[in-house]
Amino acid sequence: ACRFELTEFNKAGCGNDTDYGFQKGTPCIILSLNRLIGWQPKDYEKDQIPDELKDRYAPGHITFYCNGTSEIDDELIGAVEYIPKEGIDGRYYPYAVMDNYQQPFAMVKFKNLPKNRIVMVECGAYAANIEQDQESRSGMVTFELLREES
Repeated sequence: ACRFELTEFNKAGCGNDTDYGFQKGTPCIILSLNRLIGWQPKDYEKDQIPDELKDRYAPGHITFYCNGTSEIDDELIGAVEYIPKEGIDGRYYPYAVMDNYQQPFAMVKFKNLPKNRIVMVECGAYAANIEQDQESRSGMVTFELLREES
């Protein structure tokens, strides 16, 4: 498997040196997939790429998209930055059990969260063979963010 590099995260202000953006109120949240032995992402056909990914999707990648779980949360989220913008490179798959394996991940940076408001966020992972299912919560994760007044 390929070595997973962290330099892009550091450049985006999402490294250990900046407390992953939390010091500045611009938290960077890690997004990854469960380890599925032998699984590889499949590319979307050009006409099948979801609208919310069209400007960032690249073949051979698992792309992420985050939004609020309600209209109000959607407004409160504000600007987000995906690092890397196209998501996790498929070259890190399939996963194989090995020593010192660094699980690949992407990050989403929330650039202007309001202070003292809980924001409910839902992020989905996208590839042609990842199913998004609200009921079973597969292919997605939901979490809340609170930027406290300091």
